[in-house]
Amino acid sequence: MWVSLRSKVIFSLLLIALTRQSPCLGQKDLYIFRNIKTSAGLASDVVTSILQDDRGFMWLATGNGLQKYDGNSFITYHHDPYDSLSIPTDNVGSLMQDRKKDLWIFTAFLGFDVFSPVAGKNTGGPDLVSPSFRDLNRSIIGCLDARGNPWLISLGTLEKYDEEHHRLVSYDDLLPKDKPIGTPKSVLCDPRTGNLWLISYSYGLCMLDPVKKIICHQWNNPDNLPIFHLVRDPGTFYLDRESNLWVSSYSGELYKYNLITRQARQYFPGKTITIDCIMQDRTGTIWMGARSDGLAKYDPRTDSFSLISRDPQMPGGLDYDRVINCVYEDREGNIWIGSDKGISIFNPYRQQFRSVNLGVTKNEVVNTTAVLNFVQTKTNDIWLATYGQGIQVFDEHLEYKTSFTYKGTHGHVGEPGERVWSFLTQPDGNILIGSQHGWIAVYDQKTGSFINSQPPRAGKAYDL
Repeated sequence: MWVSLRSKVIFSLLLIALTRQSPCLGQKDLYIFRNIKTSAGLASDVVTSILQDDRGFMWLATGNGLQKYDGNSFITYHHDPYDSLSIPTDNVGSLMQDRKKDLWIFTAFLGFDVFSPVAGKNTGGPDLVSPSFRDLNRSIIGCLDARGNPWLISLGTLEKYDEEHHRLVSYDDLLPKDKPIGTPKSVLCDPRTGNLWLISYSYGLCMLDPVKKIICHQWNNPDNLPIFHLVRDPGTFYLDRESNLWVSSYSGELYKYNLITRQARQYFPGKTITIDCIMQDRTGTIWMGARSDGLAKYDPRTDSFSLISRDPQMPGGLDYDRVINCVYEDREGNIWIGSDKGISIFNPYRQQFRSVNLGVTKNEVVNTTAVLNFVQTKTNDIWLATYGQGIQVFDEHLEYKTSFTYKGTHGHVGEPGERVWSFLTQPDGNILIGSQHGWIAVYDQKTGSFINSQPPRAGKAYDL
């Protein structure tokens, strides 16, 4: 599956790298994105959640169904009112994969379902149709704890599904009694402590300690944790591997709070920045969707941020309208961005370009050396067709090896101006070479020699 996706990305990178202006290569955090929209088969411009299953397929929650993507084509699953095993609605909200490799589909108004990626249908298992699940039929969000148990939250209901014993464990008696906790906006589980964190419209940031059987928030804080008074209106949060809880607010604040040291730091002070999603990649770098500010990149080595701006006019630029809904890293290290304008894919650690400067040649066009074509031979050498310097040969690491020119000692091309335009490799390893004024050469890879010829008419037609 990923061979085709990787080749498409690499080919796009080569094309964009050759067409972009050279000064751009020196800019900080220059990334090249592959943007996928409805014209390429995406069911909807709105993508709210992305994950990769154990077989390598990418699953996309969209505004027009659930999609499976293999790097080449999409398979779309829609709601069918006459099929009880179809997805609950086409407006899919978020996705979660459990330890059985099933997908949990959460929707805004129709609760959740468990979907089998192999069968392409809801499982419809006996657990989910039992009466104890009825209070969770409006659950719009969930997470997994360190043991793989799903936690499910709906309006006024908080439950853990015990996978081993196939039963629900209710924590409703711990919920605040003075007013409903409301529909949660976000939820996550701390694998170190087992505590559940959630953001409530009514109580703000909350923490459930299942061992002490207590829910803490800004009005119930027996341990005086500073985190509950840090942000007035929390909107998005994320727990990284260093036990830092990142919390953003609707008013445009961003904080990092360490759950072990209880130390906090604010970023972008004096600036309003709205964060909608956060993800930490395998290197420890943290990526955030920052609305009008683009994609925010946090480097833990320098404890600093850089911003990748939205650039829809630039080929290979980050393209979305107003919001980045989700950020996901696949097993190859590719970063997938779901937005209100489809998907953007890039790999921040495979986009390092090495610039090779060729000497300047004075010709009838301009004092420069243009690279018109390139090919990789069976010996992995890279040949460059140049306008004015013949054929320049590099090894696979872009180290210069030799050149083939009009009067070269290592072989020569027949065109006196050394203006080479094209290559065509043959199954036997020989290379056909097209040059100015109809000159054609055949390179014999066994003998390392050239056979040059020029059609008579082409020789009479031009004086250059």
